[in-house]
Amino acid sequence: MLEKDSFNFAKKVEIVGRNSGFSFDEFKGGYQEFYQEYTDYFASQRRFTYSPMIWCRGQKTAD
Repeated sequence: MLEKDSFNFAKKVEIVGRNSGFSFDEFKGGYQEFYQEYTDYFASQRRFTYSPMIWCRGQKTAD
């Protein structure tokens, strides 16, 4: 993977993670632990490069 592509993925995860409103409660270290886990995974040579990243957030409106 090109360095610029790796940088772009990391920035997307960083910005979306911070602005998502998600609490990251399942990570003891909160957002920082989540981001570290992501960077460790993405830097691994054993990861599958084309793994899709699907992140969704929504609200159900009151009818």
